[in-house]
Amino acid sequence: MREKPEKIVERLGDRLKRLRQEAGLSLKDFGQLAGVAPSTVQKIENGKMVPSILILMKISRGLNRSLNYFLEDSEEPAEVRLVRWEDRKKSSNPEIGAIIESIARPLRDPLMDAYILRIEPGGEVRGGPLSHAGEELVYCYRGKVEFLIGGERYVLRRKDTLHFKASIPHQWRNLSSRESVLIMVNSPPWFS
Repeated sequence: MREKPEKIVERLGDRLKRLRQEAGLSLKDFGQLAGVAPSTVQKIENGKMVPSILILMKISRGLNRSLNYFLEDSEEPAEVRLVRWEDRKKSSNPEIGAIIESIARPLRDPLMDAYILRIEPGGEVRGGPLSHAGEELVYCYRGKVEFLIGGERYVLRRKDTLHFKASIPHQWRNLSSRESVLIMVNSPPWFS
């Protein structure tokens, strides 16, 4: 049976508050660390706000946790995980015009995560370039996607790969008239 969204939101707020308090961080201190307004953090903790994927990514990085830590129903990740295709977690993200499909599940102390990004025609990163710690490895499974990385343009076509330091400001957009599909690996993990 699928878990109700309200339960996921409640768990997310509870976990955020517990980790923040265990780290000895006030709302203001954590807000500055994560780059999120303290009032936003408080609303999420109290279940009065559902964070966007970008806000949740900032919170996850601020607490050195993966996104799935806040979304999964289990507290303790395993050391080996099998992910059946029908059990993959999918989420739509209007901020990037894409569907994110997690193809990994949290391991204990993960070093990477992997996901499929299904980008609608015209889909792109909105709100400016992304920048975060670690590396990204991108495999173009289908379509044609343009990446702008540190001012340089790279166009990926089917079977092309791109590997880069994620601290370099980067963004992408689908150049294809159909859905483009990327397989992405991040280290350190964001999602799994």
